[in-house]
Amino acid sequence: MSTTMVLRCSQPVSQPGFRVLAGPLATPVVASPVVAVHPAVTVRSAGRVEGLSLAESLAQQRRASPSQRDQALSALLGLLWERGALSALPVDGAGCLRVSSPFCHDYYEAPVLLPFLVDRLIEGGPGVKGIIAFGCDVNAQPRWWPAWEAWVAKHLGPRVALQLSQQDLSTSAPPPAGLVLGVHPEITNGGPWPAILAHVLSSCLPGGLCVFVTFYTQEAEEAARVCRGLGWSCEVLENPHYAGLPASTSGTYMRYAVLARAGGAGGDVRDSLTPLQLDTWVDDYSQHVSGHFREVVSKSVQFVLFAHGLSVQASQLADDLGVDAEAARRSVAAQ
Repeated sequence: MSTTMVLRCSQPVSQPGFRVLAGPLATPVVASPVVAVHPAVTVRSAGRVEGLSLAESLAQQRRASPSQRDQALSALLGLLWERGALSALPVDGAGCLRVSSPFCHDYYEAPVLLPFLVDRLIEGGPGVKGIIAFGCDVNAQPRWWPAWEAWVAKHLGPRVALQLSQQDLSTSAPPPAGLVLGVHPEITNGGPWPAILAHVLSSCLPGGLCVFVTFYTQEAEEAARVCRGLGWSCEVLENPHYAGLPASTSGTYMRYAVLARAGGAGGDVRDSLTPLQLDTWVDDYSQHVSGHFREVVSKSVQFVLFAHGLSVQASQLADDLGVDAEAARRSVAAQ
């Protein structure tokens, strides 16, 4: 017989397209591998998900013999922890921390990232009582997504719930989160990536941390430039796993991390985003985007500005980009 355990968090975040069950962190009457993340999404029973055994085998193998990529991720997480970047992240009234993994592909990080957060944030301190993790990618991964959801439900539940879904981040923002980890954005390829980063940044809760991880320094510098252009303070860190290697070394997974906080150390964006910064952002990207992507980028900036109440600057920016500001605001408000 299948039973259901529901992970509930109080004070749901007001954000388009995202709802969370209200109430205290529930204790299940009967232990179950099924976790409802929010009313519209239920993680399937671990015992019935095809590929769970494969995920368990892979997780065990990687714990016993970590790959270079696993070692790099562990070193990066350790660096963030040592620098205090993971402390005082925003949680709701029930102590639930939302963790977002945009453009997550097959969510390779699952068996390293989530146990680390459980160990350091839930078991290592009183501030976080539960974790709601979610990831998305423009291309669905029907083999791995259900398997990792089930693996989390079986091995980390009920304190952790995971939802993975298909989403085009060039046109909409992911659910809000206090910790965002975007691995290997292809920001130097141009195209939709400035819009994707803008949407991801807009989903980071006040006081939260957004981390973009790259292979190479030029990717990190470009990601930081995009973030700063949108009013976010940034610092670029090198993963200690690669200490001493030449910058030209190829295949260096997660070598650089761009740490972004709104308005500087979690402040309000409206305190730091100036018309000059907006003009600079427009000048930088209007020459790189055209047609459909130009419209997407403009609406992404509108989204950020709307979310932070910058209606005057939004109107100015809309004029510069030749888009209908009121229509954009109505579109954002309707999401």
